Amino acid sequence: NAVYPISVEIDKINGGYGELKVGGALENALFEAGFNVVSSLVAYSEAKTSIEYFSNKIEISSSSPKKYYKSVYLVDFDEPRITTGGSKEWFNELNGRIIDLVNGNRLIATFSYKNNDKLVEVSKACNEIAMALYKKSEK
Repeated sequence: NAVYPISVEIDKINGGYGELKVGGALENALFEAGFNVVSSLVAYSEAKTSIEYFSNKIEISSSSPKKYYKSVYLVDFDEPRITTGGSKEWFNELNGRIIDLVNGNRLIATFSYKNNDKLVEVSKACNEIAMALYKKSEK
């Protein structure tokens, strides 16, 4: 449902060039298609470390990161192989999934964009994906 908040999973620290470029383009395309997008900049907060003080000693322990999302749905995707040409980025395949964060992190949809061996501009492909997802959400 396009009414509920949706965010795109973008690992800004460990993500590669393709993840950053496609994530931003997909976030923009979902917004333009009419989804209620929560920007990846504020979509979640992470709790990574705890600090304890022991008489003049500081102990910092780190556990696996926990993310707290401010959205109902999450779009996650495999990092694509990006080709650059001029001032544009291109790819020919993108696979992803939509996760329902409210109902037990259920997988509710998957998408696969393939254009055989022809490269497609990232923003154009992301717009096509977003429009297909929007049409599917109306059903």
